[in-house]
Amino acid sequence: MKYVVMGFDQAKLINFGLDMKDAVILRYFIDFKGTNRMRTEIIDGETYY
Repeated sequence: MKYVVMGFDQAKLINFGLDMKDAVILRYFIDFKGTNRMRTEIIDGETYY
């Protein structure tokens, strides 16, 4: 049996106090970032999305 929710380890989500809604939002951002359509800005050498 897998203990994965939206691609995230269920135990780690619980440790961070996250629920299913949080996992869905995280998955959205990860998938959107992968499309290279998310706006980025580099500040002091760090990339922000």
